[in-house]
Amino acid sequence: MKKIFFGSALAFVLAGCSATYGAAPETGGAQAAAPEAAVAPEASSDGSFYTSRQATRGDGLFRDNCVSCHSASEFAGASFQRRWRNRAVGDIYEFVLYSMPDDNPGGLPEQTYAD
Repeated sequence: MKKIFFGSALAFVLAGCSATYGAAPETGGAQAAAPEAAVAPEASSDGSFYTSRQATRGDGLFRDNCVSCHSASEFAGASFQRRWRNRAVGDIYEFVLYSMPDDNPGGLPEQTYAD
């Protein structure tokens, strides 16, 4: 399965945007439990970082919500790279969030955009 730059870039930025932080530790006598270990991202062949789960979810969501209007090839290659080369990954996220789907911008669940 070909992993596309768009999905991996979006997954990377959204993983950071959706991270939650625990409350400050209590200062009582009980020792707090150790935090759960984070899943280390994988480096893809194009140098971007994302988890396997993010890639799998993103692929399924792209198929369910985007392929009726878009092909994966739109989000790879020289044309895509020229358009987004000097932009932050958050710019891609905001573009998708505020303009997609075309008939209902912002109408998908927040987690769908994050994945």
